[in-house]
Amino acid sequence: MLSQNVRNIIAGAVEQGRDSPDVASLLIHAANECENEQDSEALKIIGGSLSMGYNADEKKYLPYITWYDGQRSFAIEDIDEKAIKVLKDSIPLLPSGWMRAQLSGILWSVEHSYQYGKTAVLNYIQQFEKRFDAVNWVKCFEDIQCAFNISRELGDKNNEFQKTLKTIDSAIFRLNGQDPLFLSLNLIKLVFLFSDT
Repeated sequence: MLSQNVRNIIAGAVEQGRDSPDVASLLIHAANECENEQDSEALKIIGGSLSMGYNADEKKYLPYITWYDGQRSFAIEDIDEKAIKVLKDSIPLLPSGWMRAQLSGILWSVEHSYQYGKTAVLNYIQQFEKRFDAVNWVKCFEDIQCAFNISRELGDKNNEFQKTLKTIDSAIFRLNGQDPLFLSLNLIKLVFLFSDT
């Protein structure tokens, strides 16, 4: 169970980071400043997990940075049983859909638990809808791409995959070929590549 101090720090970081990956660095900084060892460790795990990026080509979460000498920031390999417990305890308490999606997706990658795969997909779809923007489309596309890949791993016949496909179809029809850049093209390509495999 996360302490009230950790919950307060997370809430403050979300408010300050405006529900973006900036929250990760705020939590890692808070972990370094925290005097309570358990709270510090929990913040490092949550902040480190949020710092990872999803690589759509490899379909996995990767460290934010890897240096030439092999050192790296927080990675999947750093998630042990203790970290899994911290992540599981934190997900229901998080005020941010992006944070719930990211941590659930990571737990899906580590444990392949349907519950966390489903939570990741539904939160990534929610984030796609929230951030939907035909002009500045990269972030919302990344959200639906994560939802698509994870829901496919859950199984092509599951409700989450069908919901992801419906969300993509709806977005394509909403854009009606009128988007000024490449969102509709990328959405079509995402689904087309799936139908080709």
